[in-house]
Amino acid sequence: MGKRYFIGIDSGTQSTRVIIFDEQGKQICKGVGKHPPLIHDQLNWAEHGEYDAWYGLCDATRSALDQFTGDKKEIAAIGLSSQRGTVMAVDRAGSPLQRPISWMDARLALEMPPMPENCDPWYKFCRFYSKANWCKLHRPEAFEAAYKWLTIGGYLAYRLCGVYKDTISNQTGAWPVDRENWCLEKEDWPYECVGIRRDQMAEMVFPGELLGKVTRDGAKLTGFPEGCPVYASMGDKQCETLGAGVIHPGQSYITLGTSVQLSLVGDKMLSSPDRNFLTYLCYQPKIYQYEASLVKGYWLVSWFREQLAKDLEGGAKAIDANVEALLDMEAQKIPAGSAGLITVPDWQGPRNRANAKGVILGFDERHGRAHMFRSMIEGISMALRVTTDVMCKEMGTSVTSLRVGGGGSRSQVAMQSTADIFNIPTVRAHTSETCSLGAAICAAVGSGAYPSFQEAVDRMVGDNITDIFQPIPENHALYQGLMDKVYRKIYPMMSPVFDDLLALTKDHR
Repeated sequence: MGKRYFIGIDSGTQSTRVIIFDEQGKQICKGVGKHPPLIHDQLNWAEHGEYDAWYGLCDATRSALDQFTGDKKEIAAIGLSSQRGTVMAVDRAGSPLQRPISWMDARLALEMPPMPENCDPWYKFCRFYSKANWCKLHRPEAFEAAYKWLTIGGYLAYRLCGVYKDTISNQTGAWPVDRENWCLEKEDWPYECVGIRRDQMAEMVFPGELLGKVTRDGAKLTGFPEGCPVYASMGDKQCETLGAGVIHPGQSYITLGTSVQLSLVGDKMLSSPDRNFLTYLCYQPKIYQYEASLVKGYWLVSWFREQLAKDLEGGAKAIDANVEALLDMEAQKIPAGSAGLITVPDWQGPRNRANAKGVILGFDERHGRAHMFRSMIEGISMALRVTTDVMCKEMGTSVTSLRVGGGGSRSQVAMQSTADIFNIPTVRAHTSETCSLGAAICAAVGSGAYPSFQEAVDRMVGDNITDIFQPIPENHALYQGLMDKVYRKIYPMMSPVFDDLLALTKDHR
């Protein structure tokens, strides 16, 4: 038997990655297609351009295949993963009827009528969160013309394969999904609640099941081999967890990406009445992922780079590095705690603190850009620790081991501060591209290269460990004091101020 390669697609918020792996999970080549910045027409709105995700995929695929020196006939299968919670409506020709509404978007359909008291509390929230309901109220022409409501992954599957199929494991937010039985809801009322007809849903398949094969048009525009099978995977965060080798109940994983999550894997469908954590379907039935999260996590690093570190671009190119790496080197020279500079990373507050704003507290003459950058990294980890504590208390469990991946895991400051703040030995995943690897694992299982996810993970992830960061006791003591005596107090004290600030400036751009 000749060589076999598997492609993992990671269609995220800021970019699309297309990575080719061999059967052992070794990265052969990578292409990246950058997406234009999100469009913010109004406060709390966030939308992609109609074709940004598709153009990003085309650019990333052509880049990856230009570097590929093997035979395209040896590409056995493609796995498709995408950002979660970003939705769009298309007409009968498959054309977008409106810009895809990002998972980062915070608009709500507040005018929806109340639901009966005895219905599922999850759907009481979903009727407000549903972007279909919002379109029904505010873009009725798009709502009436909608043939299908799709995730980004469902739209890319249509463009690649000409089918309306999607993975059941990427149906988050206001979708009528029975998460106990891993299927679409059978009763009518959940569809009525979220404003989507049953016939407007894509056909749902499990991770590792066939979405379709690349069509002639799909091959022409992307460069993928015509007829190559495309397999479903999961949402990007579940794929990252799989690609990090975290697949058994009790294991945990942190992803440091545009959003930041700590995920626990379990075998029970659990829900939080106050949405202190969210539960997602995972790689196979009856395996779940529970997440504590920050909406804008390492998005802050991109924001900081663009707003406050553009002058480093020349220096970064001179040493064949990126601006983030230079910022990280600067931040490593700053002591833990950033000399008393504290950042609350609420550049977009969670839904239970929608009035929250970002705060940087404690400036004095000691502080410069490196202190600010380190403080942001530390603030993200402290926010995640606080959120995780709430989740674990509600679930009656604890985090005993940590594996970290995502782009932020390349940062030494991020890795060490995470170990110190959680006071747990912290392992850096062997690749920061765990989402694409997770999608490739789904393709390998779907194509029959491996008979199970366990064997695929054993072969394609293994026990690869690049670094272990041990918590430093004096750093942990400092961070714990900052969290207990400062960080946890900031929002309760500032909440009335945030209300006044929003009222005075809500219409300002």
